[in-house]
Amino acid sequence: MKTAKKDLRRGVLRRLNGLSDAAIQDQSHAVKQHICRSDIYKHSTRISLYLSMPLGELRTDELARQIISDGKQLFVPITRTQGQPPRNTHSPTNAHKTMSMLNIPSIDQLETLNRNKWGIPEPDLAQAHTLHDALSPTSPGLDLILTPAVAFDGSFNRLGHGMGFYDGYIKAATRHADGFALHPPTILGLALVEQILHDITLPTDTHDEQMDAIVTSEGFKWSVK
Repeated sequence: MKTAKKDLRRGVLRRLNGLSDAAIQDQSHAVKQHICRSDIYKHSTRISLYLSMPLGELRTDELARQIISDGKQLFVPITRTQGQPPRNTHSPTNAHKTMSMLNIPSIDQLETLNRNKWGIPEPDLAQAHTLHDALSPTSPGLDLILTPAVAFDGSFNRLGHGMGFYDGYIKAATRHADGFALHPPTILGLALVEQILHDITLPTDTHDEQMDAIVTSEGFKWSVK
């Protein structure tokens, strides 16, 4: 299964590398418009959103600014692949993988985030100690989780980059909501149309999480569960 996933990643990433900057920007703007006009967005106040890589991925900078401008709480990922997470995080962790979602309260703070080794804006350790964690014991958690992927299939399965960050985080966020007797967060996969695999069913394992909906420049496609 690991080999099959690696081969699929390579094929999709080659396709994405051929996209023009203008094509990615146009699709990113369209996805932002679809999300901000949706009922699920209007009814959500606590939203986690990935901050995008410089190349080969749907861009989220415009959407991130809009979430803050709309008076909603924006939570962005901080990831660590070795050692321990910042002391105020409450997400599952081991010696190899951890991801938490931290609140960025202002556009100014959003736009001054440093970029990590993948070129992704991310809170640094010093900032992380002062930012609110979405899954802290007193937090009601998240209403909406907007996830990246390498690809999605027609059955709402997600192919990530192989680190397992989002699968683990979605499970943790669902357990957190259960502890507050709240509805679990809605999980939306954001994608360029070139990331949708129409004729392939992704290989999945028991830990892989399905999306509630996938959003592309063509609009929402909702899962029937």
